Amino acid sequence: MSGYIGDGLPDSGRWTRAPDGNVQTGPSDDAMLVIFYKRPVHNEIKSAAAGIPIYEDVDFIKIQAPGEGNLQVVEKPVDQTHKRRWPAQWAAYAQGKDQVADGTPLGLLFPRHPSAIAMLQGLGIMTVQHLAHASATAIDAIGMHGQDYVNYAQKYLNAGAGGAAFHQMQRDLEVATRENHRLKKDVDDLRHQMTQVNQTLMANASMGTPMPGVPRNPAPAPAQPMPGGAPMPRMPSFEGPTFDAQTAQINANHAMADNQPQQEPKRRGRPPGSKNKAA
Repeated sequence: MSGYIGDGLPDSGRWTRAPDGNVQTGPSDDAMLVIFYKRPVHNEIKSAAAGIPIYEDVDFIKIQAPGEGNLQVVEKPVDQTHKRRWPAQWAAYAQGKDQVADGTPLGLLFPRHPSAIAMLQGLGIMTVQHLAHASATAIDAIGMHGQDYVNYAQKYLNAGAGGAAFHQMQRDLEVATRENHRLKKDVDDLRHQMTQVNQTLMANASMGTPMPGVPRNPAPAPAQPMPGGAPMPRMPSFEGPTFDAQTAQINANHAMADNQPQQEPKRRGRPPGSKNKAA
């Protein structure tokens, strides 16, 4: 937690010297959320004299760390020190105007994100300074990316007056990020196309189907006559019918049967040249 000596807020260990010469701890005055208002206060002396309750309007100040809700809030009657430390808020209060936190409006930090501005203002974070000095409790209240918001505000304040250089840097970063996304998409598309081509090649190779646009092996040239009139034997072609093992086996069996010599049928009776026995 952060606070100011004498204001009732805990000491954070950091200190600076306020414009009035007093030593203060915690963030600077413009990093605190301050509201001046009137509160009715019971005047015991006048009430006792009049015999009825008498109330008077008294100027009060409410000091709290932005984003911490009501966890660390100090409310006390206004004194001259408060008027010197937050002159802009006191002047607006005295003139009956809306009290605007002293500092850089959040609209300059998030010109294209009004939803972020509304969310932060709902937590009591009204300026870039409030956000840049947000405590750990405030960061937790912001939720996801709370620390990124704080770092963003700190970079803005360190970028110089007006934040022009900061916003130019942010625009350059956004352009580079978009370009990186585009290049990544191109690489992913090329990788997808190469995968499809490889899958098609593997499928066609397993089926024996040529790829579209890829020429087959050229047909063998016609046989040329050899010297003496003998024709040149034709080169064997491997584009004939598909080899079938069963058919080849049947054909081989028939060929073997045709090559076996034919045996003459045996004749009955005596062999030729033998003589009959005498009766």
